[in-house]
Amino acid sequence: MANGFARICQDVICFGIMVTVQFALVILLAFGGFPAGLGPADGVALSLSRGRLMPALLLSPKGAWKAPTGPWAQLSSFGIDRLFENLIDKTIDQRLMEVSARFLETTYLGSPLGEGGLPPDPDPLLRFDAVDCTTFVEQSMALALARSLQDALYWLRRIRYLEGHIAYSRRKHFMMAQWIPVNQAEGFLRDITADLAGDDLQWAKKCINAEVWARRKADKPWPALLDAQVPDGCFRLPILPLGRVLAHARELPSGTLVNIVREDFHSMPTRVTHQGLIVQQGGHTFLRHAGRSGWGRVVDENLERFVRRNQAYRKWPVNGFNFQRILPYQEP
Repeated sequence: MANGFARICQDVICFGIMVTVQFALVILLAFGGFPAGLGPADGVALSLSRGRLMPALLLSPKGAWKAPTGPWAQLSSFGIDRLFENLIDKTIDQRLMEVSARFLETTYLGSPLGEGGLPPDPDPLLRFDAVDCTTFVEQSMALALARSLQDALYWLRRIRYLEGHIAYSRRKHFMMAQWIPVNQAEGFLRDITADLAGDDLQWAKKCINAEVWARRKADKPWPALLDAQVPDGCFRLPILPLGRVLAHARELPSGTLVNIVREDFHSMPTRVTHQGLIVQQGGHTFLRHAGRSGWGRVVDENLERFVRRNQAYRKWPVNGFNFQRILPYQEP
């Protein structure tokens, strides 16, 4: 009897300590100022996650300390912190697989991220309930590089914006002219297409100027930019021809970034129209991507099936794929 009573008292005391500590964490998170290097727009995204913290901690105080499970959109802020702790000793590729898997089945939504309340695109800086192909890749990269949610916002800003400056005009809108080469120069990416393709290597070229921009096809969601804000020049990207992708599929490490490159049309100011991440699992190669056509969500699609679908496109044919390794960040 005495021993049973002692155990009950011990459990009550432990429970009280846990609730007290967790309540203190809630207060710190709820009323803390913006972390160093983050501004009000970043704080909006952080506050959205913090709003889920109180019920998650108080309703399940013991479970809150366990390794979190489930998609990003269902994690409390405390669960997100625990997830980052569990990722500390893993490689960048392992981290990419872990964080990107938590987007599986997330709804596809075109251009779901914006400048956190700033016009002309006031959408959130970060969100877990909807992605498109590029924001899925960008957020996966940022979360894989990060040690906290605050850290992820910092990396996302670096990945999405020229010089990390949050403004619509400073977003890396153009894949071949901005997103890929700038993120390479800043140490986030390394092109491995030539190493992979060998004698199969080809080059894709895109020239952009005011004339090209003026004749862009009107029914596409192009960036709302002034002529002076559009890149001017010719840009090249190595590709593995579409018909040779499957021959090299097993050579692709998990976590490899895939850029889908289409034929050069005068009415299209871009040639890269889709992105995803390679997943090697069970002797098969998959593309983890936010698929709009036929999917409407983030899926792991067998790469062979994806390639066959791309080979069937006739109106705007796919020429090949470009491959990038996502790097653990080091100052270039």
